[in-house]
Amino acid sequence: MGPSAYCLQKFPPVTYFAFNVLCWGILEMCMAACTSFGGLFVCRFLLGGFEALLIPAVTLVIAMWYKPNEQPARNAIILNVVAPILNGLLAWAVGYHKGDYPAWKIIFLTLGAFTILWSLVVFYFLPNNPLEAKWLSDREKYMLIQRKATDNTGLESKTFKPHQITEALLDPKTWLIWFAIIALQVPNGGLTTFNTLIISGLGFDAKKTSLLAMPPGAMSTLSGIGLSYLAARTRKWRSVLVAVSILLPLMGAVICYTLPRTNLAGQLVGLYILYTYWAPYITLVSIYQANIAGHTKKVFLFAWFYVSWAAGNIIGPQTFLAYQAPAYTGGTVAMIVCYVVAIFFKMANFTMTLADAPKSIFPTGRVLTLRGGAGSEAGKPATSGNDADVDTGPDSSESEVDVPDTRGRQASDRINRSAPEVSPDSIVTIDRTAEFAVNLPLEESNGYSS
Repeated sequence: MGPSAYCLQKFPPVTYFAFNVLCWGILEMCMAACTSFGGLFVCRFLLGGFEALLIPAVTLVIAMWYKPNEQPARNAIILNVVAPILNGLLAWAVGYHKGDYPAWKIIFLTLGAFTILWSLVVFYFLPNNPLEAKWLSDREKYMLIQRKATDNTGLESKTFKPHQITEALLDPKTWLIWFAIIALQVPNGGLTTFNTLIISGLGFDAKKTSLLAMPPGAMSTLSGIGLSYLAARTRKWRSVLVAVSILLPLMGAVICYTLPRTNLAGQLVGLYILYTYWAPYITLVSIYQANIAGHTKKVFLFAWFYVSWAAGNIIGPQTFLAYQAPAYTGGTVAMIVCYVVAIFFKMANFTMTLADAPKSIFPTGRVLTLRGGAGSEAGKPATSGNDADVDTGPDSSESEVDVPDTRGRQASDRINRSAPEVSPDSIVTIDRTAEFAVNLPLEESNGYSS
């Protein structure tokens, strides 16, 4: 994950992301050619390496385009859990395959081909940053940068700053969130691996199991979108909202543990409720994503929290012991414990952040200076535009300006030519804006939300 995170900052992010998606699709199709455990292991190992970039890259791109209160719902929509629904349909359809060619190879070839096609769509249609968007005019690009300026979280920088990584690792709130994500992902690792075995263990055949494995995807997606929508509108108590939402999958685990196995409807309801665990996770990701400032720090923390995601998914399957099948009592108990632990870490993080609430003003924040509009008044510090649920951390005021001056002059000329379309009462300096827009934001290496 470390090399990928570094490349994500040094290279155009969307281009590098599309390359990873392309490699993922190729490896999926290669799995259909595997005839031994060794070949399958190599493909799976490499798949994990290319998958590691998914969440960091997506959240980074969303942060470039949208304001903090606009990011949670979009994260939940893009990082959805629709795949189990599609996979369930595909597995069900392939179940009727009668030919000699193995059905599982058809699945990998189909998914791999679609992934390769989608990587080309991403490469050609998704710009690396707002300034490269071909469908936006110069004036629209200027307006987009202007509305993002008040966030003080920045867009992009190619300068790698090690001190921002040190700053992140020395912040105790980093570790509270890190362990909270592990606790949330241990159940995910177990459920992802053993979901179909749990359902078939209730007495359903292979085809019905494929269909019954589809609703969890819908539960995860809908709960994630719903909670993210509420979080975007709950300013000071978003962390409490996340902690409370963990009670729902906790209830599902308790239902599965307490109800007899003969109660098929109750067991399925409990299992489906369990999949609402995705909501607190994706909302937690959205909160810190929306408030991290400093591009190196942003990329590093996205990668670092993905490590915790992977750690939880490695631990999870180990709690489902073969001799406990089909009930997997140990796995269910582990889920209950992990959800309680996740609530503890999240509330500890919220308490610590609340104690630091007075620091939520950026002491030396620099944003686009406007008259009578968004942004700070001339000479005055800018605020993050958020609330007590934000931790800004130590300030290390540094401009992240990496683009040659020639681009700045060219953009200044373009924006000056379009200046009559912009109200003169709203702009203090077009040249200042052009430099801000082309060189990307003057970031501050501050902290992130709880």
